[in-house]
Amino acid sequence: MMVRIEIPEDQKRPEIVREALRGRVPRFPPSLALDVVPELDVPERERREILREALREAALEPHVRVAAIHTLGKLAPEDAVSDLVELLRGPEGEDEELARAAVSVLGRLGGRDQLEQVEQAKLSAKSELSKRRAAFAEALIVHRNRLSDREVELPQVEEQPEPEPTGALAFIS
Repeated sequence: MMVRIEIPEDQKRPEIVREALRGRVPRFPPSLALDVVPELDVPERERREILREALREAALEPHVRVAAIHTLGKLAPEDAVSDLVELLRGPEGEDEELARAAVSVLGRLGGRDQLEQVEQAKLSAKSELSKRRAAFAEALIVHRNRLSDREVELPQVEEQPEPEPTGALAFIS
């Protein structure tokens, strides 16, 4: 079930969205504030700055900061690359979830110049999931940019059992 929350137009202002991202606006959760950022009637650089503030806001829930990474990648793909590299180099890069999201977006947007950062993220990854994401991001960059001088090693594919046919499931009411 999906719930749609309508935000009154008078609250779709940068100063209110910034406060909502900090959790200071009743009935305007930070995750919803992120969804409103692309709709703001402000210059592109201000929208980008709002998203950068969300990335740096340590008090925000990790899933909101991860959503800010993805929104930044969609809203300003040309500028997001430098922001994500900066995030990975800074203290935020120590957060495994943020680093994983940043590397994933870099895989979609980055070029040869970002390969070193993605490789570093792969080497410093603590979890197997983060290592796999970084390896995949590296492969995306290499193949999308046709970097024939680079060899990438993709992780082994895990085979999953075939799902049970839905007709075989018991109906319980």
